[in-house]
Amino acid sequence: MKKIMIIIFLSFFNLFGADKINEDSKLNKIINYFEYNESSFHKKKIMYEIVSTGAEESLEGYKVKNENLILIFENGVLEMIEILDGNEIFDIKIGLSYKDAQKKLGNINPKKIYLVGDDKPSYLLEKIYKGRRISFLSYSKETIDEITIYRK
Repeated sequence: MKKIMIIIFLSFFNLFGADKINEDSKLNKIINYFEYNESSFHKKKIMYEIVSTGAEESLEGYKVKNENLILIFENGVLEMIEILDGNEIFDIKIGLSYKDAQKKLGNINPKKIYLVGDDKPSYLLEKIYKGRRISFLSYSKETIDEITIYRK
């Protein structure tokens, strides 16, 4: 009887708990990059390639290999991390419907914003996690198009 109860508990944990723990540890791993300045990042010998990113690709970033992240430093300080396809933050990934993202984030009011050079509004959902601002941006209020984690 004990064996059956343990198996049921472990099955329940796998269904409802393990994914949440794995997601939290993945998010924490991403957020831990903020501990590095540009110099210490290079000393860690993390595999990366230099890419152009941001609005009109005006920023230079380090695309971390096998992580689908772009780290953007300003004056040697990591200011933001772009989350690319293949990563989920709070069960939200690029391409998820905007309405589903709102449901997953809970009671967060969207902000209507205008991006530079764009006359159509974009929509922003933001959440603070461990002192970091995480933004989920939709250009059309249909899908999530960008996910970015900011230092502040």
